[in-house]
Amino acid sequence: MGILVTLLAVFFIGPITTDVSVSQDNASVRGIVIDPRDHQPISGVTVYANSYADVQQVTTDERGQFFFLTLLPSDYSFHAVKAGYDEDCIWVTERAYELDAGSEYDATLLLPKACH
Repeated sequence: MGILVTLLAVFFIGPITTDVSVSQDNASVRGIVIDPRDHQPISGVTVYANSYADVQQVTTDERGQFFFLTLLPSDYSFHAVKAGYDEDCIWVTERAYELDAGSEYDATLLLPKACH
């Protein structure tokens, strides 16, 4: 089975300013995973960042936040997985996001408990 490169639900990504210093050779993404029904953050979610040359994973903290600090510049798709949440919903969409070296990005992923 190939690398799963799907983006769950609505994913917003854009440049931000953070307190974390980013290497000029890498990009960073910080974000949050929330349940779209109650808008509450979800802890313990595994978030994958997938590109042709790089695959990384992190787990959301107790506030539903995640951080990728050293992503290689490339086109990335992001995928979130947690037991009890549905990763095969109508909310799923595929899209690649181009991350530039030395840039910092902010992201929000919506992970529903079940499909409608």
